[in-house]
Amino acid sequence: MKPFCCRLACNSDCAIRERNQRLALALEIKNPDLSNKLGNPTYSQFLKDYARQNPTFVANVEKALSDLVTAANQVCDIIDCISP
Repeated sequence: MKPFCCRLACNSDCAIRERNQRLALALEIKNPDLSNKLGNPTYSQFLKDYARQNPTFVANVEKALSDLVTAANQVCDIIDCISP
């Protein structure tokens, strides 16, 4: 019998959970499930409208944050290498 090898499609809730787990891992958050207990953040209508009207800006902010986390992790790796 052939083993079952397919994954279920990820819905929006699943995608949010996976994104949060990756972010928690990148930021070294000890309890990534805590965000599920706190609920989703609420954003003002102004902020949501601005984000919809300026997707390039939003993408640039997201990339800058991602680059910041990556750089911070690299610094931590260097510090771990030179620490006694």
